[in-house]
Amino acid sequence: MHAVQRSEPGNRKVVAKARRRVGRINSSLEQQRLHHLFDTDEKVCVKSILATARSKREADEAAATSSATTAPPLD
Repeated sequence: MHAVQRSEPGNRKVVAKARRRVGRINSSLEQQRLHHLFDTDEKVCVKSILATARSKREADEAAATSSATTAPPLD
C-alpha cells in the first residue's frame, strides 16, 4: 500500500483498491490466527473473542453517549 501511495498519490481509485486489499489480507491473517488458537486452546480463544466484542460494544456505547451529550439541544 505504501508503494502505491508513493507512486500514485493522486489516484484515489488505486489507493482505495490497495487499502481494501490490505484490509482483506489483515482479516485473513486474523482469521487464521483464531483458527490456530481455537485448535490449540479453545477456552482462551473464546475468551479473547468475547473480550474483543465487549470492548467494541463499550466503545460504541461511549461514542454514542458522548455524541448525544455534546449535541446542541433542538429548539
